[in-house]
Amino acid sequence: MNKTGWIWLGMSALVLFSLSPVPIQVWAWQGEVSQDHVSRGEGFQPAGFPLDAQPIRPLLAGDLQGDGGQERLALTSGLLTVLKGSQILWQSPQGWQVDQAAITDLDHDGKPEVTLLVWRPFAPWPIDRYIPNPGRISAFHDQHDQSCHLILIGWRGGAMREIWAGSALAEPVQSFSSAGPPGKEILITLDSLYALARTDPARAMSAWEWNGFGFSLVSRLTGPFSKAVTLSSQQTTQNVYIFTSRR
Repeated sequence: MNKTGWIWLGMSALVLFSLSPVPIQVWAWQGEVSQDHVSRGEGFQPAGFPLDAQPIRPLLAGDLQGDGGQERLALTSGLLTVLKGSQILWQSPQGWQVDQAAITDLDHDGKPEVTLLVWRPFAPWPIDRYIPNPGRISAFHDQHDQSCHLILIGWRGGAMREIWAGSALAEPVQSFSSAGPPGKEILITLDSLYALARTDPARAMSAWEWNGFGFSLVSRLTGPFSKAVTLSSQQTTQNVYIFTSRR
């Protein structure tokens, strides 16, 4: 989306906030919470709508190679391509449906990577062949045997490669965003159920942080929520999230 598009998006959010019959909820991220308070969603606090709010654009271009140049992401019909000029550095494999991609540093290693929201054919854990009670993720797919995954790819060892890939998610993610200062980014997701259509409202909003091996849940609010826009404001040092709710 170009600059004009994002300006219109911000204006549309303001109009929705004041005119829409659909309830609008605004949440400010307050930071870490203790694990016994995760289910209460205490990291998210209701907030007023900042009049100077500006949409935070997903980062679709950046120096992934660390050479001072710029690589960009192109997502078309579920196929993600990472380009340097006209050169293709990486393309998502056949069988992947990439719903969303953005350049982030969610693993806090100081190097940018690409976060992908992917649907692909379900596969059980390889260790299931050997353990006495296999099948713990056997229900983590939809009626078409497709499972949802979050995957990180980045430039390592002279090539774009997979850095981290989660198993099939217990609850499929409808959309994600990253928030926070460099080195402390958190992952925000809108979560659904495999039994629901992908166009249905999300059932929860969750915040996750990198634990060194994967993502740990740090806060969750029960929905339903529909489309989300991430906003910034000079009135607050925190990011603000706006959601249209279908309660």
